[in-house]
Amino acid sequence: MACIRLITISNYDPVTFEGTAAALSKVPGLVSTYIGTQIEDATCAQVVLRWKALEDHSRFMSSDIYDNLLKQTEVVSPRNPTVARVEPSSSIETVLSAPVTEFAMARLRSSSDRSEWEKCLETTLNGITETKGAIAGVHGTTETNPDEYVFVIGWESLEVSRQSPDSSFA
Repeated sequence: MACIRLITISNYDPVTFEGTAAALSKVPGLVSTYIGTQIEDATCAQVVLRWKALEDHSRFMSSDIYDNLLKQTEVVSPRNPTVARVEPSSSIETVLSAPVTEFAMARLRSSSDRSEWEKCLETTLNGITETKGAIAGVHGTTETNPDEYVFVIGWESLEVSRQSPDSSFA
């Protein structure tokens, strides 16, 4: 199963990060890297690493390449990294390449609610196709807790993402 790693970088400097991005492009199993500054705070950036499989990400985390990258990025310290398993689909590329990408996380109060919650997620994903300005969406669970869900939506613009949904689904 594919996976994505979400990392927030504080004190983001595009020039400093260029070397890191170049090194990441050579890592086996890494499909793509996306980066964008936060709208609320342009000194923070969101980095999304898209992996072919969770195993590729795990190998990378225990490699010398990862240790070297940490040394290269001392200035840009990651905080609250999240790894999510997502079903491989063309939607991942579409969502992460959208002009505006929105990330949300939710935690189940009880594992017994999983079936009801997953129906709600499916309805939401189906509703995205009907929501004005929404491009696509994907979701998955975090690596560390199957009760934590990550939901990622691609939007045409920031303005559209902040408008009231124009859909009976949303």
